[in-house]
Amino acid sequence: MVELGQAVASGVLMGTFYALLALGLTLAWGFFETIDFTHFAVVFGFGYVAYELATRGVDLRLVLLLVAPAGALVGMGWRWVLRRLRLDEARSLVFTFGALVVFEGLSKLVWTADYRRIPTAQNPYAMGAATLGPLALPFTQVVSFSLSLIVAGAVGLWLRRSYAGKALRAAVSDEEMVRSCGADVERLRLLIAALGGATGGIGGVLVAMNYALFPNAAEQWVGLLFAAVILGGIGNPAGLVFGGIVIGVAEALAQGLGATAVARLVGAAALVIGLLVRPEGLFPSVLGRREG
Repeated sequence: MVELGQAVASGVLMGTFYALLALGLTLAWGFFETIDFTHFAVVFGFGYVAYELATRGVDLRLVLLLVAPAGALVGMGWRWVLRRLRLDEARSLVFTFGALVVFEGLSKLVWTADYRRIPTAQNPYAMGAATLGPLALPFTQVVSFSLSLIVAGAVGLWLRRSYAGKALRAAVSDEEMVRSCGADVERLRLLIAALGGATGGIGGVLVAMNYALFPNAAEQWVGLLFAAVILGGIGNPAGLVFGGIVIGVAEALAQGLGATAVARLVGAAALVIGLLVRPEGLFPSVLGRREG
């Protein structure tokens, strides 16, 4: 039973980590009509920044604080670029995927194809763990768990309860009407873009603290994060957390049963089964408002 409990706990922590990394993806897709592969460039770009700063003696706790505002600026800047290009959903997918490929090429030029991992001496937090009874919970995953719940909960409440959030949701189905009521929709979208960039930056640091970095690393995460976004309902922050947990627990149980090699396939199977049961995702998507 302890092994099962440990697998479920690890899956929940990993799932919320997926949600933190994917928050910018689901918000951009839901509220900008942009399938933004460059979000992965933000995550791994800040991962490399964390690697460079940590290996030069900067404490990773300070790096976490620094990347949040820097990521917000990157998110707003990229939103500004995309707005001027006026790309629809399909063309945004192609354009941002190309931009991600360019990022990977530049990463290979700067950091080569070698694996880069922050040395333990500069990254003692990766080895720490909290305990919950017989369960061991890695410190960095507890941090991502807490941040994911706080940020996703706050954004979800803001979207549902505040005037600005309601205006942003209404703009998904009728932007002209919302503008005629005096709401500055683009400013609200910039705020969402800043949030996506900030969480992407924080997620990048946490990735660098737990995993080796290499130029094509993003490809290992694309399927998982989009699966969490689709299962959770596009543009739904709270649903994203639950979608991530479904995939994280499915993977962890597979690993606990010794099927490590197919753990990622189990996560994909969870997406397929979920979509067979509810094609629109397990939780409401803002795309339903657009189509309605």
